[in-house]
Amino acid sequence: MSNSRQRSARGGAVLAPRRDGESACAPTDVLIEVARASEVPAGTALYLFGSSCRGEATANDIDVLLVYPNGHLDQAHLLAESVRKAPTSLPFDVLALSAGEERELAFIQTERATRIWSR
Repeated sequence: MSNSRQRSARGGAVLAPRRDGESACAPTDVLIEVARASEVPAGTALYLFGSSCRGEATANDIDVLLVYPNGHLDQAHLLAESVRKAPTSLPFDVLALSAGEERELAFIQTERATRIWSR
C-alpha cells in the first residue's frame, strides 16, 4: 500500500488522507460517534463505499450506506440527517435503504461496501 493511503482499523476500507495532513480516519470516527448517539433499532448498519473508500484523491464526499430494519424509516431519516450535518473535511453523502431493499438490490456486494458500524 502506498504512503498516500491508509487502511482503516474498521473493516479495512481504504481512505485517502485529508489534504490538511490529518488522518483520514477522523471522518469515520465522527460518523461512528453520530451513529452511537442515535436512537436506531437493532439491525441498523453503516457502510462506506465509493471513491473515498477506494482511496481516490479526487473524492468530493464520503459515501455512506445506511441500512435500517424494515418499518423504521423515520429513525433512519433522523440518523441520515445527523450524519449529513456532522462536521468533517468532506461532507457525508448518505443513501438509506431498508434491509429488504438492500437484499433486493445487493447494493453492499455490488458496490463492495465496507461495514463500519452496526447496532
